[in-house]
Amino acid sequence: MTTPNQYSFYETVKPPPTESLVVSYLAPLMDPLRILTRIPPQEALEDTVKKDTFIRIESAGGAGDSMTGIYTLHIILHSYAPYNSEVLAEDNLATAIAWMGNALGSTVVTLDNYEWYIIDSNVLSNMHHLTDPRLPLARYRSSIMWAVEGNVIAPISTGKTAAELRNWAKENR
Repeated sequence: MTTPNQYSFYETVKPPPTESLVVSYLAPLMDPLRILTRIPPQEALEDTVKKDTFIRIESAGGAGDSMTGIYTLHIILHSYAPYNSEVLAEDNLATAIAWMGNALGSTVVTLDNYEWYIIDSNVLSNMHHLTDPRLPLARYRSSIMWAVEGNVIAPISTGKTAAELRNWAKENR
């Protein structure tokens, strides 16, 4: 059995689930366009399932700060459309970029009922055309950065004063 550190200097903060968070944010804003986390099954030479379009979300890493509980999320957006609909794929991505770049101050509730507060949002790279050798689809890609407050799952522990915690840390280096 594991016991949490009885002299925890910081709150234990859960990072945001990047892909779930972005799907929860974009899906109502972009409806009826599908916002997915993976490419639907494809036939070898088929354009897209049911010939529709979609945006795929990909988590591209990021970082967290245990002192502030703030996580930076790097997100890649992929916009797909049938091979003869490049303008549609490009326009869908432009709309998604606009919403993602203006997410600052939004609170998003994910399916697990956690609330996530977006404290910063930036477009890191504007859209660019990209081919995928596995699929005969038009695809555009962009990247976004969000800074999001994590959710506290365990508070600072012990009831010790800051001075007592500092002394304990010095003694136990």
